Amino acid sequence: MKKLIVLSLTVLVLGLSVNCLAAETKYFSGESYLLKQGETVDGDLFVSASSIRIEGTVTGEAFLFGSSVTVPGEIAGDAFVIGDSVDLSGRFLT
Repeated sequence: MKKLIVLSLTVLVLGLSVNCLAAETKYFSGESYLLKQGETVDGDLFVSASSIRIEGTVTGEAFLFGSSVTVPGEIAGDAFVIGDSVDLSGRFLT
């Protein structure tokens, strides 16, 4: 399962990185990812982790792959989320 998530994320990153040249694109892979309240990713965010929590703001698209994904923050673009436990209680501006 973990290899499938990493492979899927890699394919998305390579396929979509051409469209992300003007803004910041942030990539993360690991056990746990937290975008704290008050922090902003000015562009797209790609995360593959067991636990993902987005409390801050993503101005672009968010690609989130993990076991537990929680988004009480704000995502201005599209959100692509795969997880066993998903909570999308935040603001989505698309």
